Parts: sequence; structure tokens; C-alpha cells
Amino acid sequence: MSRPSRSLARRVVWAVTGTVAVFLASLAAAAYFVLAEQEDALVNEVLATETLRLIQRLEAGEASSPGHGALQLGPDMRAWVGEGAPQLEGLPTALRGLAPGLHELYAEDSVWHLAVADSAVGRVHVLYDATRHEQRVYDFGQLLFALWLAGAILAYVLARVLARQVMAPLYQLTERLARWGPGAPGASEPESIYQDEAGRLLEAFNRVQDQVDQALASEREFAMNLSHEIRTPLTAIRTDAEMAALGTNLSPAQGARLQRIMQGIDDISEVISSVQELGADGENNAEVVPVAQAVDDVWASLGERAQAAGLDLVNAVPVGLALTLDRRAFITVVRNLMANAIEHAAPATLTVSQAVDGLEFADNGPGIAAADLPFVFDRYYRGHRRDAGLATDGSPDFMHRRGLGLAIARRSCLLHGWQLEAESSTSGPARGTRFILSIPDSTLP
Repeated sequence: MSRPSRSLARRVVWAVTGTVAVFLASLAAAAYFVLAEQEDALVNEVLATETLRLIQRLEAGEASSPGHGALQLGPDMRAWVGEGAPQLEGLPTALRGLAPGLHELYAEDSVWHLAVADSAVGRVHVLYDATRHEQRVYDFGQLLFALWLAGAILAYVLARVLARQVMAPLYQLTERLARWGPGAPGASEPESIYQDEAGRLLEAFNRVQDQVDQALASEREFAMNLSHEIRTPLTAIRTDAEMAALGTNLSPAQGARLQRIMQGIDDISEVISSVQELGADGENNAEVVPVAQAVDDVWASLGERAQAAGLDLVNAVPVGLALTLDRRAFITVVRNLMANAIEHAAPATLTVSQAVDGLEFADNGPGIAAADLPFVFDRYYRGHRRDAGLATDGSPDFMHRRGLGLAIARRSCLLHGWQLEAESSTSGPARGTRFILSIPDSTLP
């Protein structure tokens, strides 16, 4: 599997390696400088102690300065007592004339620590050659560098192994999408955008999205054309059925069948309208809608069916209530809720009223069983009669099946950021079903 030159895995490897390297370098530098400070502090402490001891011995007469040259105090320590030329013979010129105190100097590839102090017997110069101490610090620094280098290399190796394991699924997904995505890779984006896995995924998704958008646009256009083609013969069939129903020589069974034909055509027309509304998702059609009037308009279109089923409407929505929303989507939801009450609650009374943040559709019908309530928005859910296919007269059981109405209503609400919930009871004074349509407060004008 090929890896792009700017792969995400490589950047992760170098990021991890760089972080570990900087961390180890910080620790190594801290350890080196701490050791160097400790070495200097130790040397200065030894030097100060020996200088004080030498002065005490000189003043007590336990030791005496040589007539000229240095007083040897140890392998790396010498002292000069006095200020004249014979007494300071052998003291490097760079060390002469320094004020009392502790001094550190570098000369002739050596590191010197010098203590200068005044005493009763004259000025005392004590020199400590700390070159060996500095060499130990330098050797320790080299060891730290070797450990840092080894740690950085180990971090790089482990980071590569870890990145390979973690990024393997992303590699596979990238390669698969890059091959599967429609269109030519990189056809619509600059080269720099998709040289790593994340960029190539983005580019592939962009191609898929473009293809999906084109397909949706084509399907929307096809749906509009198809609905137009279907509505024309449906209108003709319903007109013929209405004309036939006006005949005087029809038997009751024939009249009932013609009524079912017209009812079926009306159901198909409603489904087509709902599907058209769902296909318009994404269009901004918000407008101020007088809610009470909209409810009355929808009820007027369903009045004949409602009267036949025995469903009465009580429109308790305040006359002045108006919402800014998609009118077509709102009408679709209201129509499907009313149609559901006609089919499953009648004979009953449906009351539409204002809720806290929307509308409430409450009927006093038989209600929905608690076991069936969670599934009322599922497509074609039949509840405890899901296996029933025919009514008692042998006709299709339209009255007890749940089709697309509530599913379309819920889907339309989801598309517009609304909520649709159901509550129901099959006994007691609260018997009936309540649908609560919640609309965000932002839709209020």
C-alpha cells in the first residue's frame, strides 16, 4: 500500500519523536547543569575550607610560608602567602591583583578555582586545579548525549510501530474510498489539500457528496415529474368513480367499493404531496403562518372523510397565534395527524390547542396500547393486528393498519428541527391519544 510523501502517519511519527527528543534533551540539560553546579559548589566549599584552615595554621604558627614560591597543600592545591615577588613566584599573572573572595578562571586548557583572603600574616592565595572535575562533568555530558540519542532513536522506532498499528484502518479506508469515490481523484481540489490521508479522505468525500447532490437533484426532479404524471390519471379515475357513484342502479356493495376507490386515490394523493414536501428538504420557505386558519384549511380538505368516519374537530388554537415556519411542512404534519385520527380514533372528537412550545392534537378515541405506542411512527406498523390483512367483509383492512402518515409527519418534523411525540391511554377519563408538536421558540415572529 503506497504512502503519500506527506502522510499523516509520518507527521505523527515525527511529532512524537520530536516531543520525546525535546523532553529527553530537557532532562539531560537539567542533569548536566545540576551536576556542573554541584561540582563547582563542592570545589568552592573545599577551597574555602582549606583556605580557612591554612590561615588558622599560619596565624597559630603551625605552618609557615616558604621564602619564595608556592606552598603545596595537595596534588591539585597550592597556596601563596604574602604580596611580594618572592612570595608570589609561580602564581600565574592572570591571578594576581584579584580582590579577596572566590574566583573561577579558565587558562591553558585548565580550570582554576582561586580563593583570595587577607590574614595577619599577609594576603593568602589558594589555587585549586579543578580540571579533573570539569573533565568528569564533560564525560557525564557525553554520556547524557549518547543516552538522549538512543532515546530519540527508540522513540522514533516505537512511534513508527504505533503509528502503523493505529493508522492502518485509516490507510485502508483512504485507499478504498479513493478507489471507490466517483470522479477523478483531485479533479476538484488543489494538490496540496489531499497529500495526506485526511486530505485524501476529504477529497473522496467531496466527490461522493457532489455525486450524491447530483443524484438527489435528479431524483427530486424525477419525483416532481412522476407525481405530475401520476396525478393526471388519478384525477381521471376519481372523476369516473364519482360519476359512477352517482348512478341509481348501484348495489350497496358496489357503492362501498367505489367509495374505497375514491378513498384510496385520496390516500395516494396525500402520500404524493407528503413525499414532495420531504423532497424539498433544505429549501428555505419560512413564512408567517396563522395557525388557527391553517388548521381550519386542512380540516376543510378532510371534512368529507371526517364526517363519514364520525370525527369532530374542536379548533382551540388562539386566533392571533402565528408562527414563522415552512408552511408546506406544517400543513403536511397537521394533515397527517388529522388523517391518523380519522382512521384510528373515530368516532371521536379531535381537539387542537396551543401547547407550551407548539400544538397539541388530542382525541378521546380508543387510544393506543402501551405495547404499541413506541412504534406508532414506524412505517406500516400494525400493532397487535399486524398480521391482519382483511376486514370482516373481505376488503383490505385500511382502518386498522398504520401506513406512512405518522412516519412522514415525524420525518418532516426532524427535517425542520421540530419534535413530534405521542401519549395515549386506553382506559379511564384520560382515554385517547395526544400528539404534541413542539416547535422551537426561534420560529416565533
